[in-house]
Amino acid sequence: MGAKSNLLKYLDLANEKKKDFYLKTKLSNGFLDKNENISSNNIEIIISVYRDLNLYWLITGEGEMLRDERPQSVGKKDDRDETKELLREKIKDQQKIIELLEEKVEALKGEIALQEGVASAGAAG
Repeated sequence: MGAKSNLLKYLDLANEKKKDFYLKTKLSNGFLDKNENISSNNIEIIISVYRDLNLYWLITGEGEMLRDERPQSVGKKDDRDETKELLREKIKDQQKIIELLEEKVEALKGEIALQEGVASAGAAG
């Protein structure tokens, strides 16, 4: 399953209608019904609206669907610490996305090389 299927599972669990999703995210109508891929820009929009959605689960389907709840901090220092931690988590999540995309690129390069090999063998034969 891909990110779009995972997103639909999340929306179903949250009792979120597609219409409400489109209103909140301002993504185009039909976005949820198109192909399985979600661009990194759209993922950022989605997780900024649905803050409890686990980014790693959204992309891979692994782990927990929902992020761990964090206790509310009190005071400016605590707010800065919480912000730093959230930023660290976002960086880790983005690094995971980059790794997954790099793996996908390599797999696609392999597929292209294989298809080019088949095509050139067919032309030679």
